[in-house]
Amino acid sequence: MAPGDIVSPYSINNLDDAITHLERVIGAECAQTIFGKRYWHGRIQQLQATHGIMHTQVRRLRALVERLESAAPCAISPSHATRAR
Repeated sequence: MAPGDIVSPYSINNLDDAITHLERVIGAECAQTIFGKRYWHGRIQQLQATHGIMHTQVRRLRALVERLESAAPCAISPSHATRAR
């Protein structure tokens, strides 16, 4: 899917809340292990496709991409692996 083909489920009215949510989730330790980086990149692309997005929102989303890319993968501890079974 090309970037221009992405449809945003967000509006300018709820975009800041959605960005804030992703900032919290992506900032959480090991968030990438839950869904993986591809999922989070897709969510960010949806936000970026929102009609009427403002420059400050674009900057926040770019910062999220950078944070996601620089995040080291974390290992799941044995106690978490046991609970997952």
